[in-house]
Amino acid sequence: GIEVTAPAWKVVFDASVKRGEGGCIEFSVSADGFLYNMVRIMAGTLVSVARGHLLPEDVPDIIASCDRSRAGNTAPPEGLYLKEVFYDEDITFLCN
Repeated sequence: GIEVTAPAWKVVFDASVKRGEGGCIEFSVSADGFLYNMVRIMAGTLVSVARGHLLPEDVPDIIASCDRSRAGNTAPPEGLYLKEVFYDEDITFLCN
């Protein structure tokens, strides 16, 4: 099998929200990796901000608190997809 270990912290390089074609909302995130449901939690928190349940200026404090209960609901997976993956040129894949 493959043994995978990952640090608990991930670095988000970029996150953006914009209105796309047909009025859809496009939420893009670039990071060095993603934790389980990380982007769905981020999307759900943005929905909470859009609905007025959270203020935009509350989000940095929510992230810094490391308290998941302060963030928005986890967004459903429908409509969310992985667009692209970039690997370091020096990466080596090991499979047994």
